Amino acid sequence: MESADPDPRLAELTAEMAWLRRLARTLLRGDEAEDLAQDAFVVAAADRPDDGRPLRPWLSRVARNLARMRVRGRTRREAREHANAAAAALTSSPTPDELVQRVELQQLVASEVLRLAEPYRSTVLLHYFEELTCAEIARRLELPEGTVRRRLKVALDELRARIAERERGSGGLAVLAPIAGYAEPSKAAGSLAMGAIAMKKVVVAALVLLVLVVAFWLMRRNHGSGSTTAPASALVSGSNAPAAAGGGPLPSPQAEGTEVPAWLRQPDVKRRRIAGRVTFRGAPVAGATVELASLASESGLVTAPRRTTTSTGEFDFGVQAAMPWSVRATAPDKTGAIVDVDLREPHRAPPPDRLELQLGTCAAAMFGTVRDASGGPIVKARIVRLPEGISSVPGGLAVTSNDKGTYELCVEPRWPGFVTVDVSADGYAAIAATTIVPGRIEVDFSLVPEATIVGRVIRDDTGAPIPYAYVFVPPGPRGASGTPLRAAFTDATGHFRLDRMTAGRHLLFARAEAMSDSPRGTPAVVGVGQTSVEVEIRLAVGSTIRGTVVDHQRRPIGGARVAAVDTQGRGPLSTAVSQDDGSFVLTGVPRAEIRFTALPYDVAKPAALLVSLATHEGVILEVEPLGTVIGRVIRGGKPLPGAFIGAHGPNDQDLPRIIADANGRFEARGLRPGAWSFSAEDTRIGAFGSPPGSLQLGRGETKEITIDVAYAASIAGRVVDQNGAPVSGVTVLFRHTSANDAGQATTDIDGNYRAATMTGGGSYRPAVMRNVLASSRLRPTRGTEFPLIALADGNASVTGVMLAVQIDHLEIAGTVVDGDGAPVPDVRVVAELVPDDGEPRLPWGAPDPADTTDVDGRFSIRDLDTGTYALRARSATGVDVTLAGIRAGRRDVTLVLPAPGAIDVTVVGFKTAPEVSAVRSTTWSAPVAATLQGNVYVLRNLSPGSYIVTARTAGEAASAVVEVAAARTTRSTLTSTGSGAVAGHVREFRTGKPIEGMTCRAVPRLAADTTVIAQGDGVRTDAQGAFMIPAAPAGQIAVSCDGLSSNYSDGLRLVTLQAAQRIDVDVPVVGATEVSGVTLASIGADRDPRALVVRLIRIKPGGPAALAGLIEGDVVVTVDGVSVTELSPGGAWLLIWNRAPGTKTKLGVTRGGKLVNAELTAAEATL
Repeated sequence: MESADPDPRLAELTAEMAWLRRLARTLLRGDEAEDLAQDAFVVAAADRPDDGRPLRPWLSRVARNLARMRVRGRTRREAREHANAAAAALTSSPTPDELVQRVELQQLVASEVLRLAEPYRSTVLLHYFEELTCAEIARRLELPEGTVRRRLKVALDELRARIAERERGSGGLAVLAPIAGYAEPSKAAGSLAMGAIAMKKVVVAALVLLVLVVAFWLMRRNHGSGSTTAPASALVSGSNAPAAAGGGPLPSPQAEGTEVPAWLRQPDVKRRRIAGRVTFRGAPVAGATVELASLASESGLVTAPRRTTTSTGEFDFGVQAAMPWSVRATAPDKTGAIVDVDLREPHRAPPPDRLELQLGTCAAAMFGTVRDASGGPIVKARIVRLPEGISSVPGGLAVTSNDKGTYELCVEPRWPGFVTVDVSADGYAAIAATTIVPGRIEVDFSLVPEATIVGRVIRDDTGAPIPYAYVFVPPGPRGASGTPLRAAFTDATGHFRLDRMTAGRHLLFARAEAMSDSPRGTPAVVGVGQTSVEVEIRLAVGSTIRGTVVDHQRRPIGGARVAAVDTQGRGPLSTAVSQDDGSFVLTGVPRAEIRFTALPYDVAKPAALLVSLATHEGVILEVEPLGTVIGRVIRGGKPLPGAFIGAHGPNDQDLPRIIADANGRFEARGLRPGAWSFSAEDTRIGAFGSPPGSLQLGRGETKEITIDVAYAASIAGRVVDQNGAPVSGVTVLFRHTSANDAGQATTDIDGNYRAATMTGGGSYRPAVMRNVLASSRLRPTRGTEFPLIALADGNASVTGVMLAVQIDHLEIAGTVVDGDGAPVPDVRVVAELVPDDGEPRLPWGAPDPADTTDVDGRFSIRDLDTGTYALRARSATGVDVTLAGIRAGRRDVTLVLPAPGAIDVTVVGFKTAPEVSAVRSTTWSAPVAATLQGNVYVLRNLSPGSYIVTARTAGEAASAVVEVAAARTTRSTLTSTGSGAVAGHVREFRTGKPIEGMTCRAVPRLAADTTVIAQGDGVRTDAQGAFMIPAAPAGQIAVSCDGLSSNYSDGLRLVTLQAAQRIDVDVPVVGATEVSGVTLASIGADRDPRALVVRLIRIKPGGPAALAGLIEGDVVVTVDGVSVTELSPGGAWLLIWNRAPGTKTKLGVTRGGKLVNAELTAAEATL
């Protein structure tokens, strides 16, 4: 027999044994040191890396880790032996019956542990039998620590449920009692090894059953003779049952109830009954489940009460408190229904006791698997469908993943079928995701370990804790992925805990009884799997305002939505609804000068109110009506019920969702004067329509319109790959070749699609993209373009259009490391396919392919198409890095996350404390709010780069460009130069017509594109297009006007304002010849979005701009011979593209200080 060649790696390792023994003796003593050396040798021989790295550094880490594990194990063992010895001294010898019970109990636990499915069984065995901590298990299995904790919790929950079920009816806790008598096993029981195994089994039984004992105890306590309730002064029962008396902690969420903090309801408003019926296609649904949700139930304070419908489909929740509620109905194999009910409203149609919740068909569904970062399934993950519009009660209809992590959420087919869900699970960060569900479509989710924010809410004046305060983190921007709302109520000591948070920067807000809101928010930063330091939220004492809403004849007005806003129109700071006698009560109003709104009316008097008392009584709000549009929706001459109405005008953000009734009629109230555009859409079939032109509405004027939903042209078919296999989840776009029209769709699991809402009357060019925001198209398998599809008119329907595309299954893989080369886990890496002539965009919320790094910082983004990609890695704390020019197929990419930098800002000369924020100046990013620490505003965890830092109050502002370097703090001083006044007029550029209803504001010129504008911030133009900004920041400022984007461009004038000076400005805007939003034509170039002029970028070779001799960096100053230097970049750009393809355009550009004229022919817009 031939001998094998010696392993050179083993020989190298053997040569290091002397060095390894010396190292072991420095870590441990005596025999333990020798054992350590041998253990390290065994591990190294089995798992020695073969990547060429030096042996000693790696071997040193192995030995040190093993030493730490030995020390921890010895400490735990000694403590356990001491405890067992003490217990043995106090415990009498067990009886034979007790010994039998113990053995039976051990067998029970062992059998149930072995019945656990993987990976839960191995997690329990590693934790309890092998005595590894969650962190040690995570390192061994290469998983995030949060994933291990989650698996352990799921396993123990299942064990608890199984044993509780088996023990039900056989004494319950009595069977668990023997666990208290476990003693150290006899040393005569066997060998040392068997003794160790026996000890570990006893330990696991003790630990697992200890959890069960606690569970039984809690269950008995919560379901015993009675549950405790909050003090009557803090909580109010929402139902007609008598409220519980006495003090105590908050109600247990396990018990149904509608007890909510008293401050959530509107004072002095009678309770009203909530009842109704559930139907399906007009017929009653028996046995449906109806839930009554509130802000308190969605935050875990109480459990929402439920009812089961009767044989006639009816349900009844009795009378409830005057506050917003959400009524939700579900039934098997049907789409659920939600109706929001605000019991503060004196009149509602239909009344709150005659609701009808109409269930839908289940012909469409999103299904898939919820996994952790390692790919393991997450059991009992909750997938909540969020409402499409704005709701006072968060949350929605939910499903739960099964023991394999799979779920299915039924939805009713709609066009285009956008569905937003909140996905969460114990131990994981919740995410919000939006997808298009055209039929059945598979959507998987991957969750990362949660972060937790803890803190307390206190009074700003006394520092006393505030119980039952509502603490929340608002949802992030909606897109393919984002962060959902997270909220909780404080306990009796003012403490709160927000779990399932995403790691990173957050702004916390709070509301509480008799306290004014925290409008600026309190920043908090927390890492993956970490709990924040205690955050302190301070609330100022607010005031109560009691008053009456009347018209000019002093007649009471009911149903007005009264709100307090600040002097700049920002808010609301507090809201109420006036009753039939006109009365209202606002609570928690800040003690400052405020204004009132009372939609759907305009407040004529008072102009403002200085709030200074604890209670202001007898405040009279005199209101006058705003505009109203009464409409009718038809299709084919017949009423179209259920159509969604789109209203676009000066205050469209103030309007509730408008839906046509059963007769196709609708009413839009509370419309401010100005230009309004209306449209209607039938989402069931994919049809739309709108009246020609815009509607000019005067103050208090009522007009009637009819909307003919005439356009329902559609194209249906299937998308397949080069092998004929269906392609699911891609976007199919059909663009009219000579008109402002396009239709889009998403393919289902079988590759089927239906693009609708097209006007027809021409040819449409198909394109297939990975997602709706993608900048590149998938290549046809034959040729470079798909054949054109003709649609004769608005009712044309073409089916069977097969689109075959080239689908590649390439991969980009690599590692994310920090500046020292250490791997960074839990980093989101996104890949964007960049066109050959394009630049990375990486738009926020785009459904681009992505992956999250594991514990070794590794990522792998699969199923990519051929091409060049840009990668962006963003850490949990918000630090990011972008790397472009990566070809699909590379597996050796290294992304280096820089160390974060910081900015310390000192403000000088401001009359009141400003809000300070920073935003990247070179790329779009969300603004970062500064935290005031002493006299310095601090901004932490910033990616290196250039930032625009702005300090702003109602009438003062200052900005500066600050460079942030890695691992350094940059200091900046922002000095107010006072304020002045700006008066002006807004007019249409070509006709000179005054534009009513625009909203104008003044900001520092440096921050013109980066200032975040709060809703309601600014002043509106009147019928003459005039506006007045009484307090504008002095210095170089930008005066911008917008708000009518459906009909006009924005306006922008750059001026210099001296302190205490008044200036007059003329702000021209450009009217759109058709509804804007879809490009009509292209000149083969883009404009630089970061410039305040029209600077051309991305000149397309062979395009109109290139053929006309235009080059990168040219600045457009004239269009068709007319100067556009007084227009905003958006206005000048609208003049260029808002025309049909084939139109000749003359552009004058500046280049190197010289004027260059060019004539080009606009081409058909492309993707």
